[in-house]
Amino acid sequence: MFTKKISFFAVLLFAFSACKHEKTEPAEAPVAPVSEQVITLSAEQLKMADIQTGTPSMRALDLAIECSGIIDVPPQNMIAVHAPVKGIVKDVDQLPGSSVKKGQRLTTLSHPDLVRLQREFLENLSQLSMLEKEFTRRKNLASNEATSQKSLEQAEADYKLAKARYQGLKTELKLIGIDVPKLESTQVIQEQITLYSPIHGFIDKVNINPGKLVNAEDLLYQILDVSHVHAELRVFARDIPMLHEGQRIEVRVPGRSETYPAEVHLLSRMVDPESKTINVHGHFKPEPTQLFPGTFIQARIFTENKAQLTVPETAVIRAGDQAFVFVQKNNGFLKTPVRTGGTDGKFVVVNDLNPQSVIALSGAYYLNGILAGSEE
Repeated sequence: MFTKKISFFAVLLFAFSACKHEKTEPAEAPVAPVSEQVITLSAEQLKMADIQTGTPSMRALDLAIECSGIIDVPPQNMIAVHAPVKGIVKDVDQLPGSSVKKGQRLTTLSHPDLVRLQREFLENLSQLSMLEKEFTRRKNLASNEATSQKSLEQAEADYKLAKARYQGLKTELKLIGIDVPKLESTQVIQEQITLYSPIHGFIDKVNINPGKLVNAEDLLYQILDVSHVHAELRVFARDIPMLHEGQRIEVRVPGRSETYPAEVHLLSRMVDPESKTINVHGHFKPEPTQLFPGTFIQARIFTENKAQLTVPETAVIRAGDQAFVFVQKNNGFLKTPVRTGGTDGKFVVVNDLNPQSVIALSGAYYLNGILAGSEE
């Protein structure tokens, strides 16, 4: 029993000592090193690696969000041309890339259904004239009580039915491109219809060839009006708080030296659940003539310019989603993780770093190489 009491008090004493030691231990530094291994270099090595040291500095950076996207056109500038009715393609004059003007002929279609519809219209037109006269006659007779009310109602119903059919066939013929007034006056049936370009633009797609049978749901041509193009960018959801309309954008095409100025025009209000990005719609200022829809682009969206703690890009080592700097410790350097923010290409915002820390402003990759070699 005595032994058990001693053990119990020994445990309490140990726990009290541990708590006391934990309270007296200095607070954890804001930056936790990845490894306690300090890289020590001689003066000759420091000179050979051209390692410059210094402290982080407060700078007002023109910070930018890096993103990518494509050149696109508004939906109203991308016109799909379909066949208004089943038909056989007679000819194709345009190729992809061809320039077309509004009202320019694209192709012609022919089909027995075109003839049938016009024939039915003319037949109905003839019947309508006859039924209208019969209805007028019956109405006059009814006013003189020379015919029954039932026969008058039947004549009226027949006339209205024929008139409704006439209006329906007339509208249908107009929709498929038949010149109805000409058909009514000449009574000559058109064997084919002609399709015309609805806008000025360029032919993007041609899905037909002479002799092909097409239906109303088939896409024949796609025409692009490139008088206005815009940048459709994808930005990660984490950067949404830094975005607003009117921000400056710098667009570039990989492999080209030119940059194209633009600005944020619209922000999507929904995050894509798969890519975790939102759409940012940018308008160019001025409109570029060398960018075509579908071109892959890279862009920088410039955010607020305010003073923040920064280090040169040459001081930062990146490994996946992590970033590190080398902090001077005694006579060497300690690899230390940091959280990075925006960058202007020369300096990068750093967080979780003591502003008084002396770090390697250059030669970080040299130090990282030595550390990697020592760990193998």
